[in-house]
Amino acid sequence: MALAFGFLALSLGAAFGSLGLAVGLPAVFAVLSYMVNAFAAMVENLDRLKSLSLFYYYGSAPPILHGLNPTNMLILLACGIVVFALGFPLFNRRDTGV
Repeated sequence: MALAFGFLALSLGAAFGSLGLAVGLPAVFAVLSYMVNAFAAMVENLDRLKSLSLFYYYGSAPPILHGLNPTNMLILLACGIVVFALGFPLFNRRDTGV
C-alpha cells in the first residue's frame, strides 16, 4: 500500500513538476481512501465505494489472524506497479538539471 501511494507521488511529481501536487494529492487520496474504508460499515452509500480504497485490501484480512490473502496482496501490488509504469516514462522525460 505504501508503494502505491509513493509511486503515485512520484508519478504526479514527474508529470507536473510541483512538490505541492506530488505531496498533496497522494495525501488527500490516502485520507479519503481511509475515510471511505472506515465509514463504509456505518454509511450504507459508502459500502459500494469501499473496493476503491487501498485500505480495504490492506486490512480486510489481518495476516496475523488469517495469514496473507494473496488476492488482496496482488491487488495492492498491481496498483503500485500500474502507477509506477505510468510515472516512469514521465520521470525519464523530466529535465532534472544533471
